[in-house]
Amino acid sequence: KDKTIQVPHDQSDDLEDIWNDKKTTNEETQKHNQSFLDKPRNFLPPWRRFASEYLPTDGLPSYSVILRYNPNLISVDDLPDGTGYNVALPGFMKYSEPVVRQLRAKNYEILLYLPMDEDGGKISVKPIKFGSAFDVIRQSVAFHTSQLRGDGFVGFMNYGGKKVRTSLPEMNFLMSLMAKTGYLYVDFVQNGQKSLAFASAEGQNVPTVKATNLLESVQTDFPLFINHVKKDGSGIVLIDATPENIVALKQYEHALKSEQVRRIPVSAILKHKILNQPKY
Repeated sequence: KDKTIQVPHDQSDDLEDIWNDKKTTNEETQKHNQSFLDKPRNFLPPWRRFASEYLPTDGLPSYSVILRYNPNLISVDDLPDGTGYNVALPGFMKYSEPVVRQLRAKNYEILLYLPMDEDGGKISVKPIKFGSAFDVIRQSVAFHTSQLRGDGFVGFMNYGGKKVRTSLPEMNFLMSLMAKTGYLYVDFVQNGQKSLAFASAEGQNVPTVKATNLLESVQTDFPLFINHVKKDGSGIVLIDATPENIVALKQYEHALKSEQVRRIPVSAILKHKILNQPKY
């Protein structure tokens, strides 16, 4: 069938158009669409299209590091080179645009905190809370996926290692929207609790992985994590980007060059999981 293809721009309204399958007649949008269609890579979902580059792993055990970044604790300039790293940011934090530009210049992949639960109002605008109506959930997803659309933004993760407290129908609806927009979801729940968000993401075919560790101190805990990676073949670790942890992380970067492990971004871990590749 002849049909005008709607391609998202940097406006949250476009996601509503995609959801409702609206056609566009704007001449400028049509030119943008044609430019989009001329690039085969643009047909990949955002979590793959905007993935960071990483060095070959040669089939060795591989791990991902997600830095929980707070601009009040450390500057972007003090972070290590971002190759193989992810960084998690609050939604619409102050000065987000220049910070994101700096992070992308260092080759970081970017995650936003899923704006849900009692902490939703602390980390973002338009949070999704327990009992939110479906229209509110749709508006929030459109709003947050439009914020950093573009190079480097690959998806969401839950906040603070807490399970998301909402009902199954609400979570299924949220994840169905995320599946449509093509972003990934990283889940981390402390104390071995079952995660409704992770189960729902898998049920709605959202590309999803679980973070396996939260390190309070890189200096004391990082070697143990690396030992687990060597044993399990892969792992995803969360690290607070404090000055002390960053200094220790940079020291371990040099030490690990001789180790038989490789650091890769979360998108590469997920690509291996979904495509069942023998090597990253």
